[in-house]
Amino acid sequence: MFLGLWRYLSGTLEIAIEGAQPETLVNLAVAEGLDLWHLRRRPGQVWGRIRASHFRHLRPLCRQARCRVRIRGRRGWPFLQRRIRRRPYLVGGCLLSALALAWALGHIWEVEVRGTALMDPRAVQAELYHLGLRPGAWRFRLRPAELERRLTERVPEVGWASVRLEGVRAVVQVLERTAYRPPPDPGRVDLVSDRDSCVVETVVVFQGQRRVQEGEAVRLGQVLIEGGLYGFTSPPIRLPYVQEWPPTPDKPLGPRVARGQVVARCSYEGYLEVPLVREEPVPTGRRRWQLGLRWGSRDILLLGGPVPAAGYREASRRTAGFAGWRNWLPPVELDMVAYEEVRVHRVPVPEAEAVQAAVREYLARLTWQLQPGTGQVVGPPAVAVSTRTPEYLGVRIRLETREAIGRPQPAATGTPGTEEPNVGGHPDI
Repeated sequence: MFLGLWRYLSGTLEIAIEGAQPETLVNLAVAEGLDLWHLRRRPGQVWGRIRASHFRHLRPLCRQARCRVRIRGRRGWPFLQRRIRRRPYLVGGCLLSALALAWALGHIWEVEVRGTALMDPRAVQAELYHLGLRPGAWRFRLRPAELERRLTERVPEVGWASVRLEGVRAVVQVLERTAYRPPPDPGRVDLVSDRDSCVVETVVVFQGQRRVQEGEAVRLGQVLIEGGLYGFTSPPIRLPYVQEWPPTPDKPLGPRVARGQVVARCSYEGYLEVPLVREEPVPTGRRRWQLGLRWGSRDILLLGGPVPAAGYREASRRTAGFAGWRNWLPPVELDMVAYEEVRVHRVPVPEAEAVQAAVREYLARLTWQLQPGTGQVVGPPAVAVSTRTPEYLGVRIRLETREAIGRPQPAATGTPGTEEPNVGGHPDI
């Protein structure tokens, strides 16, 4: 091993001995103490290896043996050093690549969280970001034991954590706590109306006390189903002189969260202005071309002059990019854009078509506001033209919908369940 290393550092020449008796030269070289090895016979030749510093001592021996020596190859550090000196930029590139690789291997580029079942792993990654474990962090500054301790302190849902640094990736294994924490008591929550000018159609109570009846008009914020729970002061026994039946519960028992569904018919009225003149672009047949280079976020114009913003529109665009490597794409591409000249023609729109366009637009706006699955438009819209000019038409539209109008709202003040019950209501508890 050490002999081979010494021969590599001193330099080795692979030679071919030609002559009538090449063995004579080999014997003379060995007798002179020259280092020859790896000898093998070829037709009319003997090949072998010799140290570079001993090669100059073969010349007088070649005259005695009447042989010729040819160099077939050069190996070793002295010859490699000469090649390196001829290519300084190659050496510099290798050094820079080695430094860049060492710098990249010294950072963490991916943080993976494992073991989360009920928690969002992004919440754990956010806490690790504040603790210093983030993509691009210097790995030699990270202390896994310290990160594990601080993570369990900052995130109560994590009972145990393990941080491992695997190359340029950090793997965080967590174990969630299994203890159940009951949510805080919200108190009394009523179901109130979130619409105005609606007439109640159906009321379904799952929990709570009904406060509205079918056919009753409700306003915005009115209580539909109260979250209080009531009982009876006395057993509900029907007496001959009692006209009201069934009786209304009047004994407060405690707060509850109102649950149910109230469906009502609501009316909406809106005003829209639609144009009576439509502008249509018509191509004239003239075109202009541009060839540009896109470098990152910069656009460089190579061929073609500037195109006026008015009177021209983009007809076609072709993009030619360069081949990338794996997931990396070069930030350079060519854009070939064709613009065509257009003339705007004003075309009159019939009044009936303008009214239909207004109704479609208002229906699209209203459908977007309605709750999916429960809200729907009922009956045809009522349309009235209120404004008429040569340029636009003002249309007033009235629509009726059937939708669920209840939303939960905590009770503002008062002791839960102490309000006066509705005399005309039914004991839907």
